[in-house]
Amino acid sequence: MPIMNQMGKRNVIAIMIIVIVSLFGFFIYISNESAAKYLEADCKTEIKPTEFDGSVTNGSLRGGLFYEKNKFLSTSAKLIDKNPIDKKLWDSHGPLFDFDNNPHHYTLDDLSFPYILSKQSDNDTIVVIKNGITLKFIMSLTQD
Repeated sequence: MPIMNQMGKRNVIAIMIIVIVSLFGFFIYISNESAAKYLEADCKTEIKPTEFDGSVTNGSLRGGLFYEKNKFLSTSAKLIDKNPIDKKLWDSHGPLFDFDNNPHHYTLDDLSFPYILSKQSDNDTIVVIKNGITLKFIMSLTQD
């Protein structure tokens, strides 16, 4: 069996890199095309009381809560009260590694399922009822 020369190995590696980069580009394009059909809730949006239990029907996916078909609410909304009422309500209590001294601000993404969520139209406050406790979150209008 002939041994592949140095130039042949480089060509194979270059072709493999081109194929891999092309596949990544294709998957990113397909992902962006499918994401374009979803509508993100804003301050004007009304969300009628909806129960979220983490299921596929009304659940979360990559930073969004789907309250209706193809309509989602960003889970980056921050808890208005700086002192969380009950630590057992939360899935997360902050990052595993914190590289600054800023305290963790609880977000909707940190809250464990199940809960009931609602939002009035023309309002930036999200109301969540979990275990009989009312929590209020403010929509994130800008990235922090």
